[in-house]
Amino acid sequence: MNNNIKIGIFCSSSPLLRQPKESDYSFLRSKGFHIYEHPQVRKLYGHQAGTISERVSAIHEMLSDDSIDVLMAYWGGLILINCYLIWIMNFSKNILSL
Repeated sequence: MNNNIKIGIFCSSSPLLRQPKESDYSFLRSKGFHIYEHPQVRKLYGHQAGTISERVSAIHEMLSDDSIDVLMAYWGGLILINCYLIWIMNFSKNILSL
């Protein structure tokens, strides 16, 4: 496994409010992935992980960051982005077989 793959984590729906969450990332780290959790993941606006603008900005920021190889929704629905060649996964659905 390539140990240089960096996964950018975002929330497309509910925020991640539990502490600590290192156990959630330990499996990915054990497979050699590096994890970047965007600050938007822990924002709270009503019952969402930030405003629509904040959620969209988090994705755009990570898409623009050349050090991030994969985007991954911590939880939430399926997101399709046709204009970028980048993987987007959902942590809660085991889309990636390791």
